[in-house]
Amino acid sequence: MSNSHSKPQDFVFATRLADCPRRAPTYLEIGGRKVVLVRLTSPDRLCCVDALCPHEGASLAAGEVVGQKLICPQHHLKFDLITGACEQMPNMGLNRYATRIENGDVLVCPVPIIHRPPTLGT
Repeated sequence: MSNSHSKPQDFVFATRLADCPRRAPTYLEIGGRKVVLVRLTSPDRLCCVDALCPHEGASLAAGEVVGQKLICPQHHLKFDLITGACEQMPNMGLNRYATRIENGDVLVCPVPIIHRPPTLGT
């Protein structure tokens, strides 16, 4: 249940895995960053993304998780938790944060994986 490409020293303790509800956003502050952690069930993995919607700043901690999408409670924008991409507005997305599990602890790298919108063919 790891999606890490960072060095081990880059990761900080976030929470215990036992305290992560499945399919519900958990608000955390990691290294001064506001993030939400979501434990997906299919596939079984942890996703960590920005806590605020880039559209108008709504708290995604109050969002709904459907499949691998996090739905903003304000305007119902759908963000893919794996890629960070916004379904309705491809030029917008969420930064992602690498996660790992060690001895039941959830560790998160506070350095974001910056969302880059897809580019059109050249």
